[in-house]
Amino acid sequence: GYEVFRNGILVGTTSGASATSFTASGLIPGTASAFTVQAKDAASNRSVASNVVTAVLAPPSSPTVYLSDYAWDSGVAGWGNIQRDKSSDGKPITLNDVVYAKGLGTHAASTIVYTLGGKYAKFQSSVGVDDETYGNGAVSFEVWLDGVLAFDSGVMNATSATQAIDVNIAGVNELKLVVTNGGNGSDWDHADWGDARIIYPAGD
Repeated sequence: GYEVFRNGILVGTTSGASATSFTASGLIPGTASAFTVQAKDAASNRSVASNVVTAVLAPPSSPTVYLSDYAWDSGVAGWGNIQRDKSSDGKPITLNDVVYAKGLGTHAASTIVYTLGGKYAKFQSSVGVDDETYGNGAVSFEVWLDGVLAFDSGVMNATSATQAIDVNIAGVNELKLVVTNGGNGSDWDHADWGDARIIYPAGD
């Protein structure tokens, strides 16, 4: 079979009858993705990487692009899975009685990485501990831009006011969304990136 890498990160494998076909889906509009492929045999021996093929996507039809509609390069959650448009428990994202139709629900410790290729202007989101924790949980939200910390919420618990994020990401290639433990254990650390979105284009 084959291993398929996008921007240096393994995004899929192929084997069996469909070993020579792979479809990359969920790519962020207006960005470029660099793909390479490695062959792998039954003993897990791997070939050298193929030549690089770059796919450039058309710009989005609307300036607002919700991250939950597209694929992250890598994403890990401390418990369960990262949820699209739902809380960590699979319920509507709810912060201080406000329901968000879009967003990312996760659990500390969590890291979600997107490659933007410098094409977007802003990252915006409303963050907090989901109401489903019944008053429990404590986390911190961080936004990293090309390895530089651009936003740190400080420790938030279930009774904290929702914080609004609005950071300039013009020229930024890597957007990394991090949730860390608030220091009181990992129970109930249900963290929401409500309405997590990027604004196109970078020139606006």
